[in-house]
Amino acid sequence: MTDAEPFDLLLLGAGHAHLHVLEKLSALPRDERSRWLVALVTPHSVALYPNMLPGFVAGHYDADACTIGLHRLIEQSGVQLLSARAMDVDASARTVKVYGTQSGQADVRYRLLSVNTGGVIDRVQLENRIPGVTEHGHFLRPIESFFPLWQRIEAQIGDAERQLAVIGGGAAGVEMALAMRQRWPQCGVHLLTGGDPPLSDRPRRVQRKAQAVLERCRVVVHPMACTGLSATHFTLSDDTTHLCDVALIAVGSQAPRWLARSGLTLDGRGFLAVNVYQQSLSHPEVFAAGDIASRVDGAYPRSGTYAALAGGPLASNLVSALKGHTMTPYTPPPRTTGWLSCGDQRALVTWGPWHWEGPWAWRRKDKLDRAFVVRFR
Repeated sequence: MTDAEPFDLLLLGAGHAHLHVLEKLSALPRDERSRWLVALVTPHSVALYPNMLPGFVAGHYDADACTIGLHRLIEQSGVQLLSARAMDVDASARTVKVYGTQSGQADVRYRLLSVNTGGVIDRVQLENRIPGVTEHGHFLRPIESFFPLWQRIEAQIGDAERQLAVIGGGAAGVEMALAMRQRWPQCGVHLLTGGDPPLSDRPRRVQRKAQAVLERCRVVVHPMACTGLSATHFTLSDDTTHLCDVALIAVGSQAPRWLARSGLTLDGRGFLAVNVYQQSLSHPEVFAAGDIASRVDGAYPRSGTYAALAGGPLASNLVSALKGHTMTPYTPPPRTTGWLSCGDQRALVTWGPWHWEGPWAWRRKDKLDRAFVVRFR
């Protein structure tokens, strides 16, 4: 593939932002978009919508409701699908090394590159902190592997009275703990937050509300670090051990290791540093959005909400770059509405330090989530 014509635009990953790019390309006149050679690199045929997975776990959705099939969107956009997994980016050579189960390994060239692959959990680093976690833990990431993961968890729990643990006190950990409590009311559910209160990145009023919701739903919160995991127990930093049959790992994400080898300018935590155009600081032909990217002009959360908001501006600037036109700077909002599923068809809505909670919030969240999936179907 290195001798082939380079792609005018190579989309790496099928995250929230790249769904907007495919939608934008679909809306262009066919004769206009046919001038460019565009490809999407992903090993998956569907995109999972993470916001609905707690509802799936709790039993409110089936798997189909939470997934967006990519093939029709790809066909409508005129984009070529490369069913492969990206292994490395060489920014100087403008190549991406990909591996496909049928085509093997290849170097794909590009003129413009957009990265929307998300973060990863560094299992080696986590194993050093929590011995036994790689052998006995079920990892929430990569999110594309969620349904096979959940089938294994369901088979392990069945209808028995088990002790379940969720390691990670962020939004994903809180939602999963509440959803598992709803799904298996006969089981004990423990939330291990690593030493901080649940939702430690949110204002204190929101943290206190989340703690109250967890108490109401009888989720046991351990505000300390997990220091060991076995097939039957987890150990905490105070040297106490607790029964544990199933442990779900929902810790925050780190930058993938290939970024350090790419030659791209990174931030202090190893994420791809981008400017107001969501464009690499060192290589202007490279763009990025979502968990993989780090805006240097402000400290914005790595969340699904911000990734989705970034998608529209990213799509517009990529098309402008393809046309050779001036791009438009994008400034994310300083705060967004947060929606957390409480498991029992209630939701917690947050806006800065303010919060509301109830069945009406779940109905609103459900409507927004279903609309997002339907939009890209």
